[in-house]
Amino acid sequence: MIKFVVCNCRLVGECNYDQITTVNNTALSIASCTCLGNFTGLNCNSPKNQCMQGCYPGVLCSNTDGCGLCPSGLDGDGLHCVVAVGKNGFNTL
Repeated sequence: MIKFVVCNCRLVGECNYDQITTVNNTALSIASCTCLGNFTGLNCNSPKNQCMQGCYPGVLCSNTDGCGLCPSGLDGDGLHCVVAVGKNGFNTL
């Protein structure tokens, strides 16, 4: 019997042919998806909620882009912010 394996992963996902699900005991199977970037879901078509983990106090968050910039005088990724250190080795506050 010929078997067919379909991959429904979107452009932001990779097909995992080692993990397949057979459809209703037929010759048709669906490969699982490994989502890349900021996407999740069965077919990698749902953006992750980038604000689920929270940001540094006072930093705004966007569900698609994540944490914004650290407050003035602080450096970091918006999730973790530390006192900025200038070229002379002193903090910039």
